[in-house]
Amino acid sequence: MTTYNGAAFLSGQLESFVKQSRLPDELIVCDDGSTDETVNILRAFQNHAPFEVHIYQNECNLGVVKNFAKALSFCQGDVIFLSDQDDFWLAEKVEIVETYFTENREVLLTVNDCWLSKNALFQQDFTLYGQIKSLGLPDKVYTHGCCMSLRRELLDMVLPIPDFEKGHDVWFGFIAQALTGFQIINQPLQYYRRHGGNVSQWFGARPEPLVKKDFIEACANENPLACCEKRLARLDVCEQRISAKGVDALRAFGLESRVPLALRHLAQQKKAVECRLRILRRSRLRRIVPSLLMFFRGQYGYFSGWKSLVKDLLMGSN
Repeated sequence: MTTYNGAAFLSGQLESFVKQSRLPDELIVCDDGSTDETVNILRAFQNHAPFEVHIYQNECNLGVVKNFAKALSFCQGDVIFLSDQDDFWLAEKVEIVETYFTENREVLLTVNDCWLSKNALFQQDFTLYGQIKSLGLPDKVYTHGCCMSLRRELLDMVLPIPDFEKGHDVWFGFIAQALTGFQIINQPLQYYRRHGGNVSQWFGARPEPLVKKDFIEACANENPLACCEKRLARLDVCEQRISAKGVDALRAFGLESRVPLALRHLAQQKKAVECRLRILRRSRLRRIVPSLLMFFRGQYGYFSGWKSLVKDLLMGSN
């Protein structure tokens, strides 16, 4: 868990840890320079918690991504749960997720569903994963950090988190998906509290039903050139990490054969991204033929298919 000025809701989340049917073995907390009562709440909890609690206070503010990376570096467990400071876990969360990992040794990372809620916790008629499906989005976009759990072996590949990543969860999900070890647990196991001060402002996490128009509006201002440049950087680092550490990390589960398959798929993705980048750097008229050729080769399948094609053809000249 990472904290920063979270006193308003922190006690509720800590209480939910104590009420787990399968208690955690340890709680690692990295506080990023809180100036409210957050650290005092943590210290009081540490004194009576029925499991080990380790609190680390940063001398300078690291930001969300680097703070999570620091917290993860201290974890000792076989399965590591990521937690925000302002949510609330249902009592069976740890037990269900641990059982899922035990019964599915091929899975490296899970993301459970969650109930969307406002300040006061109450069960809505829809969930965060339900929002994803209602918009017709693929499962791979559901890499929501506070619902994420991962095997310790994955840490060797995901840490350190690249500087260009604005979110640790997208990066973790990307590597797990490359190794075909990503799985969604289609069951709400916590409340995801939306109170206006959340760090994540992703449109899909709004505690109200979404429609296609919301997705279109959210994507309208995305720059495909910038997105492709970032994706290429992510692919490069992912390829390096899996190539250097993948076999050793996966050998314990008999999954080392996934490494060459992952590297082959990453190389194919890189080829498609590089092709699209070359096209996007051209003037609008000079994009038409190569864009269509790329589409008929099936390379737009690594993006959003015909929608990405249309966006590339309509994007203004550089």
